[in-house]
Amino acid sequence: MKWPRTLILATPGESISQARKRRLLLNDQDFLDLLKYLNEDPDSLLIDGLAQTIKERLGLPTSDLISPLTPEGREQVRLTTLKLREIMDCPERIFVAPCAMALETAAVIQKHWPAAKNTPITKDERLKAQDLGLAALYHDPRIFMILNPEQKEMIGLYGPYRYRFPQGESIADARERTRGGNRRLGPRTRWQPYPGNSAVTDQSLPGSQFSRRHS
Repeated sequence: MKWPRTLILATPGESISQARKRRLLLNDQDFLDLLKYLNEDPDSLLIDGLAQTIKERLGLPTSDLISPLTPEGREQVRLTTLKLREIMDCPERIFVAPCAMALETAAVIQKHWPAAKNTPITKDERLKAQDLGLAALYHDPRIFMILNPEQKEMIGLYGPYRYRFPQGESIADARERTRGGNRRLGPRTRWQPYPGNSAVTDQSLPGSQFSRRHS
């Protein structure tokens, strides 16, 4: 057999950067006001000022590529690992996105799954989330679009699927990249045989390309 018998998709636990973004969405009054205006009065003259205030006040975000898991994120992974141990055999290989939270997720899996202690870990660029490029500096793509109106015009020109973030990727780019990983791990695989069970820790893949089982 030249492909995994069972393939498990394990989304990484919550990272520090993700927790900060979540707090922004839930607790930042300026951001909540911004969303309200965008939904109810998109032509309001207050929108640009709110977006600029949020960006300047929050400063540079922490990159998901280097952000470790929060204590809550590590607990999420521990509980998930205990559940995985009940429903599947020990993975014979673990594939991870090359980012801190995915690598730490794999390490927590191995810590709480003694049989997986020596399971090989393979980093694969194709498991990364969509690269938002310069928009990642703005904490939220909507703030990026407000402060860079020509980019909103580009979305209108190319459509949301083909629009490519400056120095980043389009949804189409990311899906094509993840399809490459799917060909590597899926049943058509010929050049990279990994029989048995495999676990994948991605970085929130577009369309969850790897969420499937093979028999």
